[in-house]
Amino acid sequence: MLNDSERTEIGELEYKAKYENCQTSINQISDEVVNLIRKASVFEDAQLICVIPSSKEGELSLPQKIVQKICNEISKKNISECVKWGNPKSELKELDVSKKLETLEAADLVVKHIEEIKGKNIIIVDDLYQSGMTMQYVAMKLKERGANKIYGISIVKSRKDTDNND
Repeated sequence: MLNDSERTEIGELEYKAKYENCQTSINQISDEVVNLIRKASVFEDAQLICVIPSSKEGELSLPQKIVQKICNEISKKNISECVKWGNPKSELKELDVSKKLETLEAADLVVKHIEEIKGKNIIIVDDLYQSGMTMQYVAMKLKERGANKIYGISIVKSRKDTDNND
């Protein structure tokens, strides 16, 4: 059992990649995700891949760096540029589930080039999840716009879990 100050091995890689911009950690995480996609048969039928949009516009997020590396290794088209927040997205960490949904709706997810996703299976990638609400919301919006199946990959689960008690 980990204490509050310890991270799992993958958690430590995610921390170094995200907060120290450690290229070795980014490469290791990317390699792990590529191996997962290649080995898990559930991902075989996915044609497209995208990141959960960053709440910080103009900044290359860790998931974007990972997806760029993944797309260099496997034959999935990166559609991350087609999925953006229309309005600034506020932090969700301290909100209960109903407030998270309201906050996501207010952020107004914009999906461009809808014809490109219609009928396609998409892998969405994020570096960290707490409740999974943002990933679920993005998946729901992609389905509403015609995507066939959505698969999610998250690198780590947050240690904080109080919002899942609602």
